[in-house]
Amino acid sequence: MTLRRAIAMLVLAAAAGTGASSGAEDTIRSFDLAVVNGAVAPASRVLKVPHQADVGITWTVDRPMTIHLEGYNISVFARPDAPQTMRFKAYATGRFPVHAHEVDKGEAKSHGHGRGALLRVDVHPR
Repeated sequence: MTLRRAIAMLVLAAAAGTGASSGAEDTIRSFDLAVVNGAVAPASRVLKVPHQADVGITWTVDRPMTIHLEGYNISVFARPDAPQTMRFKAYATGRFPVHAHEVDKGEAKSHGHGRGALLRVDVHPR
């Protein structure tokens, strides 16, 4: 092995070690959100998470609904008596809206997004 190659391998190993040493607290994001009258609090309308983070959003609702994260195609069904947690790995960067589909008499209402998004999840590159 040449000296140049050995140095290059050491530099790569050191760089990889630096990334690996970041704590788990940097990659886990948890949110507790309430949907009341079809909306979340204004301060919660944008959730910012880093790329590759493990994300958990626990939803408390005032009426039955399916909550859907666009782009990741993840849905959870929540009822007032049973908060649900939406979990995902933030593998794609960008802005992703979250919509609620309310249930009426045991059946989901139309898939339309007439009220707009509840919020958006912004996944930022590291």
